Amino acid sequence: MLAKIELHYLKKQNRSFKNVKYCWPSIEAGFPFRRVVDIDKDAIEQYQTARLKAGAAPSTINREVVYLKLGFKLLGLPVPTVGLLAEDNARQGFLRIPEFNSLLAEIPDAHVRDIIEFLYNSGWRSSEPKAMQWNWLDLDSWTVRLPAEFSKNKK
Repeated sequence: MLAKIELHYLKKQNRSFKNVKYCWPSIEAGFPFRRVVDIDKDAIEQYQTARLKAGAAPSTINREVVYLKLGFKLLGLPVPTVGLLAEDNARQGFLRIPEFNSLLAEIPDAHVRDIIEFLYNSGWRSSEPKAMQWNWLDLDSWTVRLPAEFSKNKK
């Protein structure tokens, strides 16, 4: 199943397969000694309950179940109809400029401060400036352009 999901992600050029690989050990551990065809709605609901009791966040469990359901679909098997858990992990609030500047002043390394300040002001994800190249900079207009292939949504 994991190989099918990986191929699907490669074909779609979806770069988040690392998330699937991160979750997969939990999925495998949750269904020991079971063939994929023997995993049904009840087994998945028991998995959800066990993961909750083990302290996993509902959003994590939901991602795992979604990967499992995708695997069923890609293998051409009936996809068990299982509801997802309620999630309450929406990001709230943000740092105002004075708060940000106070925190920034506490960072001893100037290079780290520069990157943090750039991320705060640009809204880029932390992986994006790591890939930055000189040709992304336009010093005449003081702009930086993130090529689509380096952004999460490819835009």
